[in-house]
Amino acid sequence: MPLIITLKAGEKFILNRAVLSLSKSASIIIENKASFLREKHIMKPEDIDTVAKEIYYFCQLAYLWDDKFDEYYKQITKLCLEFVKAAPSTNALIASIGAALAQREYFRLLKLARRLIEVERRLLDGGKESVPDGAKHP
Repeated sequence: MPLIITLKAGEKFILNRAVLSLSKSASIIIENKASFLREKHIMKPEDIDTVAKEIYYFCQLAYLWDDKFDEYYKQITKLCLEFVKAAPSTNALIASIGAALAQREYFRLLKLARRLIEVERRLLDGGKESVPDGAKHP
């Protein structure tokens, strides 16, 4: 089943590692397997200022550069272990990230990694809110 994506004029996106943008709004149809990320989901190296963002960044690289998966897998695993050690309340969410990574469910993986960024932000802002189970609230 094809994936139809509507993009705004000037919106950047990555399609199979190439950064592209459109001169005017358009819908694109992806008819086969392809790596695709919208601009709002692209993490650039200069945006990394927390561990959760670094985890997201390496998950993104694993998705885009599947041939280097083993290298990124090790880095993501290391960072996730560090994260859960510092914030044990994130154990369920980190476990969900690990499961999605192991199964190469990239869209789920990136969604969970974005959730981890939100959780980390709340924890850094005072940690007053509880951390919901990542498997239930990705």
